[in-house]
Amino acid sequence: MAWPAVLKITAQPSPHYKFFPLSKGLGAPLNATELTLTCSKPITSRIQLVCQLVQQYKGYDRYLVSPNTLQYVGNDSKLNFEPVCLEIKAVDSEHITFKFVLGSYCIAKTKDTEVIAHLEELKKNVTPDLVQLPLDEVITQNFERNDMVALAFTPFIIEGANRCKIGETVFSTGILNANERVNIIHCCNEKIPFCCKTMLHLVLSDVAKDYQIKLFNEERQWESALIKPTSNEKLKAKSILVYEAPKYDGPSSSIDTVVACKLKLYDGIEELDETDVSFVGVAKNNSDVSIPTDLEVQRSLGAEVKNLQKLVSEFLNLLPPLIKKPTTMETRILSDLLTKLFKEDTNIKLRHRALQFIIEYGSMDLLIRLNLLSEFVWATNGRELHSPGVYLLPTICPKWVNRNQYNTIIVLLGFYNFRTNARIYWMKNFINWSKSIQCPEISGNAFVKLNDWVKQIEHSRVRGSFRDFILVFTGIDFVPSLKEYDKLIQNIFYEDDAFKDHWAFLYKVVNSENNELCNISKQLCKLVLQNKRSDVNNMSIVDKVNQLVNYEPRVSKHGWFRFIAAFISSCNFDDNPSPWHLCRKAYGLDEEFLSECTSLRDIQEHFLDKLECTTEEEQEFVRMKSVDYFVIERVNAWGQLRRFRLDPSKLLKDGSKLITYKMAILFSESTLANESVLFQMLRSAMEINISMGNLCYESKTLFGQVLEHRTEDPTDETILNYAEAILKLTAPFNVWPYMMYKYIDDSELLARFIIEKLLPYEVPAGDEWSMDIKGFDILPLKVNKGFITKLIREHKKYSEEKPKYVRNSMDHLIKIRIGRILLACRTTNSWEDEWWTLVQAPYDHPNVKYMYECFLAQHITYDALMGRLRTFGEEHENNKLSLISVVHIYIDTKLSSFETWKEMIMKLQLETEISGSQLHHRYANLIRNHVSRSEKEIENTREQILIYYEDEGIRFLLPHLIRLQNGHLIVSNTLLNKTFAPSSEYWDHDEWRELLKPLIPWLGDDDNVEE
Repeated sequence: MAWPAVLKITAQPSPHYKFFPLSKGLGAPLNATELTLTCSKPITSRIQLVCQLVQQYKGYDRYLVSPNTLQYVGNDSKLNFEPVCLEIKAVDSEHITFKFVLGSYCIAKTKDTEVIAHLEELKKNVTPDLVQLPLDEVITQNFERNDMVALAFTPFIIEGANRCKIGETVFSTGILNANERVNIIHCCNEKIPFCCKTMLHLVLSDVAKDYQIKLFNEERQWESALIKPTSNEKLKAKSILVYEAPKYDGPSSSIDTVVACKLKLYDGIEELDETDVSFVGVAKNNSDVSIPTDLEVQRSLGAEVKNLQKLVSEFLNLLPPLIKKPTTMETRILSDLLTKLFKEDTNIKLRHRALQFIIEYGSMDLLIRLNLLSEFVWATNGRELHSPGVYLLPTICPKWVNRNQYNTIIVLLGFYNFRTNARIYWMKNFINWSKSIQCPEISGNAFVKLNDWVKQIEHSRVRGSFRDFILVFTGIDFVPSLKEYDKLIQNIFYEDDAFKDHWAFLYKVVNSENNELCNISKQLCKLVLQNKRSDVNNMSIVDKVNQLVNYEPRVSKHGWFRFIAAFISSCNFDDNPSPWHLCRKAYGLDEEFLSECTSLRDIQEHFLDKLECTTEEEQEFVRMKSVDYFVIERVNAWGQLRRFRLDPSKLLKDGSKLITYKMAILFSESTLANESVLFQMLRSAMEINISMGNLCYESKTLFGQVLEHRTEDPTDETILNYAEAILKLTAPFNVWPYMMYKYIDDSELLARFIIEKLLPYEVPAGDEWSMDIKGFDILPLKVNKGFITKLIREHKKYSEEKPKYVRNSMDHLIKIRIGRILLACRTTNSWEDEWWTLVQAPYDHPNVKYMYECFLAQHITYDALMGRLRTFGEEHENNKLSLISVVHIYIDTKLSSFETWKEMIMKLQLETEISGSQLHHRYANLIRNHVSRSEKEIENTREQILIYYEDEGIRFLLPHLIRLQNGHLIVSNTLLNKTFAPSSEYWDHDEWRELLKPLIPWLGDDDNVEE
């Protein structure tokens, strides 16, 4: 939005200022803050600046209203919880430039009890165009330390009693409460040696200043000088100040003595905090005393270090005793540690481990005690934390939940702008909790937040699933009246969403008051009437409609409900009789006329007359629903459209999405329809966002229906055009099965479909997992070698055009898809030397190479492989490893045919030793061992081999995957999962992991996989 004025701060407030509670009087005024407002055109009306005191809270990424207040220094009678509104004056005759100086105001420190007492007053004065308040439970906390506030300025133009915002809100630099006492959270070096130089590391609540320290022994017979911190900016950024420990030269300083001391923290002469330390003698053989290094300090605080695995281990060892019964000091350490881990953006693995541990061993109560619930919730909002291929967070069990804080977590979730996959994660948890525990009643505020939260999910199918959960979760009694139910539906449904809650709607209608029926909203009416449904056979609805007509004989007074009663039977595509058509009689609609009339216009006029439509909006709606009625209830075959003089294109344009569904059925059963209607139907479906599931009939895809019922044989171009049109509506899996079964003998067409349509298919942005490319290799594909050669040449073309490509880019995904299809191919006694080019691209990513190696090992002939081995020394260095991998898979899966290979394997080992490659040498030894041992011996040693060769573990896994049932699927799914391919490219990996765990111990451990 382009604002008509620009506001700038030209002089900032002081970065330090002492906040005083009002009981101690008002402090000195803030130093003047100056602002300039520049307008795009002259403004002669009054201009007002609204100033608010704001601050940033944990877990929030923007400024919100502070609990502290701005006080005018001339009035100290009561706290001011209103924004400061002051007029700003023009400094030029054109009234373009305005200047303002904020003076005579100070900052007052408030207590949580004062904020609670004035909370409603505070809310009343914060209008939507100002900086907003945080949640009640956030602003009413007792903020003990680290007050950092800022000033927010918003410009308005005043016209009469109204004001209008004319510029963006601007924020000053931070103002730190210089009166707050700084705390020592943790001293990392509590034991200081007498005889050697060491550094003291203090974790402080605030490092805004270079605070000094001084040490005393308990008898005050010795004290050090004031010691300033060293300049270690890296540790200072982590709230750590480092000091050089003083030399102890007081009494009792022998090698076997421990001298207890106090370490005190100072800001100038003001004492801030203290902690216990001791000087100790460090003998050469004394292993009990260790002085932490800088690196160890960083580890103890959760900083990112090189040895991540060791850090996580220390972290997991540290938390259990703290969770059980932490002391005050340990609580501070734990809170600081978790805060840093939850905010860890550079190392997702570390954040995942912290969240995982709290979910499995902690509880909501622990997070509330540490004041970290909002940080925990926000930390779960990461795409990587909800992908099956990366760091999947575990489900939160019902025991973790504090029922009394149920509403709090819902409100927190509603407040944050979550990614879709994080929303799905939390909604799955809600569903799990609702099945296991009796969930408390959701408060109105929490319920609104939850509805808004779900409504923001982009993909309609995903949104619909969780919207349905909300309707069940709240229970039909949660919204006792039809009026409240109507409001709920308006809050959680978009205009074109699929409405499936007809049974609950019917229940509300039957149990509602007559006046409630007359006031049903237009949105609820449209939702009920625009979606296909299975009829609810309940005759009580007829009694209710008759009762309404007797209560209010004037039909026009029945509002939008009269349209529901008249047209809802058209939503029923079942053959079961519906009681709703009996409701038409109550409105005087002539069933005999409606069933015999062949003129759509006459039927429209009949509905308009009997339903007493007066407004243009009502008339337009009834005309559209009359089209639905006529086509759905009267037309049973495509040929009847011509008989009734109906234009299919016009019907698709004028009718609702039910017309699109009905005409898809008619079209699929007809040999008379032309192709242009199909494409218009597809475009219509795209515009109204019908999922492919709603266009399916008798569990077949529309694509298959259309082609099966054509009298003429469609050309290849026609088939590919149909496929492309439907791919825009749905995932490839809905098109591929029909293509595979119908044209399995037409390798030319099948290859064109894969190369032209499937390989370059782009998964829609947003909810990737629901619109995916996976599934086209679900069954083995019997093809000839010409089909395979075409795919391999396609790979070669992409390799030549773009030899290097970014991981998980479209170029990478195309090669992944080629690999998956090749693995699904089944052909007998077919081999072409050209196929070896699959592994000759030097820069292919590992998961692509692995799939290609599996394919080659399955299809290469004995003679071809022998020929490759004879020229092993001539192979390019990049290709040697792939050749050995193919040999390994071949031997492991076809062991009985290799008893004659010993001499050639020895030659292979010799060649690899000459090449100087340790990895090749390992593979050659392994292959030789496979030849010389029995299969049983190999199985017995497999576990040790796999553990020993962890760095090549995935390649050693390949023969195992191939031998399993549906091996082509398991190979691709496991490889793509373990190499972090997008989850839209492969099936859920859980079942494969369960199958493989007994064979490969490290399969479930993500730490052993090279990314």
